[in-house]
Amino acid sequence: ISWSNKVCLDFDPVIWIPNAFTPHNGDNNNNTFDIVVNNYKSYRLDIYNRWGEHLFSSREPTKQWDGTYKGNDCINGIYLYMIEVGGVRNNIYRSGTVQILR
Repeated sequence: ISWSNKVCLDFDPVIWIPNAFTPHNGDNNNNTFDIVVNNYKSYRLDIYNRWGEHLFSSREPTKQWDGTYKGNDCINGIYLYMIEVGGVRNNIYRSGTVQILR
C-alpha cells in the first residue's frame, strides 16, 4: 500500500472590483482601476466608453487601467468593464461600471 503526500486544493476565484478611481488628481492615491483577483487560472478585462469604443484590454491583473486612451486622459464619467476570470472548476463573468473622478 502506498500513500500520496500530494494535497490538491481547488478554490474558486475571488474578485474585488472598485466602482471609482481618481487618476492624476495629485494625491497619488487610487490612480488606477485596480481589480484584485485571487485563485485564478486565467483573466481578461475589457474597458469600453459610453459609445461602445474599446479603450483598454488586459490579460494580467497586474496590468491596470490608468484612465487613458491612446495616451490621452479620458474625461470624467462612467465606463463599462467586462471581466472573465477562469478558475479551476468554473469561470466567473462580471460586468459593470466604473467612474473616473479627476
